[in-house]
Amino acid sequence: MPAGTTTVLPRLADLVATARAPLDLVVGFSELLRRDVPHDRVELLVRGAGGAEWYRFGRHARGPLLRDEHLVVRADEFDPQALFGDLARLRLDDVRQCPAWPRRSPFGWGDPALDLRSLLGVRLLVGDTTVGYLLVAGAGTELYDEHDLQHVARLAPLLAPRVHAALAEAELERQAAHFRAMRGILLKLHRISETMAEHVDISEGLKAALDEAAALLPYYRCRFALRVGQRDQLAVLAPGERTPLAHLPVMLATGTTVATVLEGTVPWAVSRSGEHMDAIFPLRTAGQVNGAMILTARE
Repeated sequence: MPAGTTTVLPRLADLVATARAPLDLVVGFSELLRRDVPHDRVELLVRGAGGAEWYRFGRHARGPLLRDEHLVVRADEFDPQALFGDLARLRLDDVRQCPAWPRRSPFGWGDPALDLRSLLGVRLLVGDTTVGYLLVAGAGTELYDEHDLQHVARLAPLLAPRVHAALAEAELERQAAHFRAMRGILLKLHRISETMAEHVDISEGLKAALDEAAALLPYYRCRFALRVGQRDQLAVLAPGERTPLAHLPVMLATGTTVATVLEGTVPWAVSRSGEHMDAIFPLRTAGQVNGAMILTARE
C-alpha cells in the first residue's frame, strides 16, 4: 500500500465520522486526496429521488437530501451503465474520446475555462449494491495513471457506508412524511364514510361523500362491499350498479383486509398491490358495520 494511502486513511475515517453534510464529506475528501492525486473537481453521484435521474450528493449542503432540483443530473447527462459497464473503476485520458461521455458537461463543472478532460471513476459499493459513483477530474489530458486510480479506489470504500446511511435516512424520512400525509387523508375519508349514513337521501349522501373523497385522494375506482347472507359473504358493486343485489356475485371476506374493517375494530385499512393501493373504510347502519367502501388509487 502506498505511503500516501497509509497517511490518509485515518484522517479520512475521522472525516467520514464527523462530516455533518454530504458537501462537507466530499470537500474534505477532495482536500485529503489533492496531495497524492492533484485534481480540479470531485463529484459524487447517487440515484435521484425519481429513480431515473442522478443527484450531485457531494454538492448537497443542507435540507432534505435529493430534494434540491439544482443538483439533479438528467439520465441523458450521466449514464453510468454506458460509462462503467460492469467495471468497478475506470480511467479516461480524455473524456472527449469516450463515446459514453456526454457532449456537454453534465455536472456543472463550473468555470468553462477549465478544460476538465482526465477522469478517474470508482463505483461505490456496499456489499453487492451500488450506492453511487465517485468521479475525480483534472484539467488537461493524460493526467492520471493506474497508480492514481488504485489510490482513489482504496479510499473510496470508506465513503460508501456513509453515503448508504445518508440515502437510507432520506428514504425513511420520505416514508415517514408520506405516512403522516396519508394518515391525515385516511382519517378525513373515514369521517366521510361515517357521515354517509346521516343523509336521508342515500344517493345524495353517496354523491356528497364521493365528491369529498375525490378531493382528498385521487382514486380511479370506487367499490362497495356489502354483507349478504352469512357474515363472511360480500357482494361487491360499483356506484350506479343496476344489477339486483341478489344477482350479484358473492365473495368470501375471510382472511382479507376487508374482513378486518368489517370487524369494526379499526377505523380503516390499507391494502397494497404493486403501485396500487386500496383504502378501505367501514359503512355503518344503526351503529353496526354492514359493509365497506373501497377506494383504489395509484401511489
